[in-house]
Amino acid sequence: MKIFYYTATGNCLSIAKRFANALPGVELHAIPQELQKPELNYHDSDAVGLVIPTYGFETAGTVKQFIRRAEIACSYIFVIMTYGNALADADIWFTGYCRKHGVSIDYATGLLMIDNYLPMFDVGKQCNVDKHIDEQFDRIVKDIQNRRKSIRKPSPLSVFGHALYRMLPVSDKPSRFRLDPGLCIRCGICERVCPKRNITLHEGTPSFGTDCDFCLACVHHCPKLALTVSFERNRQERYRNEEVSLHEIMQANSQL
Repeated sequence: MKIFYYTATGNCLSIAKRFANALPGVELHAIPQELQKPELNYHDSDAVGLVIPTYGFETAGTVKQFIRRAEIACSYIFVIMTYGNALADADIWFTGYCRKHGVSIDYATGLLMIDNYLPMFDVGKQCNVDKHIDEQFDRIVKDIQNRRKSIRKPSPLSVFGHALYRMLPVSDKPSRFRLDPGLCIRCGICERVCPKRNITLHEGTPSFGTDCDFCLACVHHCPKLALTVSFERNRQERYRNEEVSLHEIMQANSQL
């Protein structure tokens, strides 16, 4: 079994690692690293899983790029979408997106975790809420072991919500980042955790390009809180999943 994951703060990687511990023969592959390959052909596994985040009723642009390029052919394909507030039928949308690009999903579900979207949530408060992750994972892994097939049907509210979301103006994401040069220690962590390789260092100071997933990995992992984003709920709180190290995130997203 191959499991492909996308991670910014460790939530999806922690779930992917749990699959590797719970099921035999699981191989973990970071989607940003896979996208560096000239060809993405996956025809040699009995099952393929995707563990990905929910971003704005959908998922990260990097994940969508992977689906557009990948050729996946196996007997069972499943999707686990982590989310922190509302899944908003993102699993249903993603199933349709995959079908449109030649990937047929057999099982898709959401998994509630810590919401680390800083403009809307106080991470400190989120970490004090029991999300019952163990119970959720146990249910999902049993479904995967039994090769359960399950795709939910979209609700009318979800269809309306997705249509409304697409009508909203898209902000210039990189312009929402703020760097305090007095706090920046030029460690380069922001560059190495960026899954889009959108951050470059100029004499040690980070510079942002325009190809941004707005995953906020750069903000969360800045050791001195030198990077912030507009409209934060709590500028003193940052998050990394306790089951994942900073080095693992850098390995998944950069040239390490």
